Amino acid sequence: MLKILSILLIIGAVLSLIMCLVVAVGGNAASDNFNFTQLGTSVTLSALLGVFHLGAGIFGLKSIKDPSKEVLKNCMLCGILLLVGDIVAVINYKKSVID
Repeated sequence: MLKILSILLIIGAVLSLIMCLVVAVGGNAASDNFNFTQLGTSVTLSALLGVFHLGAGIFGLKSIKDPSKEVLKNCMLCGILLLVGDIVAVINYKKSVID
């Protein structure tokens, strides 16, 4: 299961980083009254989370060979950090929609 989820994390991270580039490049053409400060914050946060997801996926694939208690503890820590980061991203998104 760890192998499948790690591969899914890597795929999702690569797609997220590609979308960050698309939004960063195409965000200038979005609208005249668009909040570019909020766009920069969202793109930066999404890119940072994409890098974290990519790292967690690679770490998960590497940890398949050594399923010791310490490695599983580190995987759990990565999962908690990714969950906190995703919650912050959702709050940032809700804030941008309200503004």
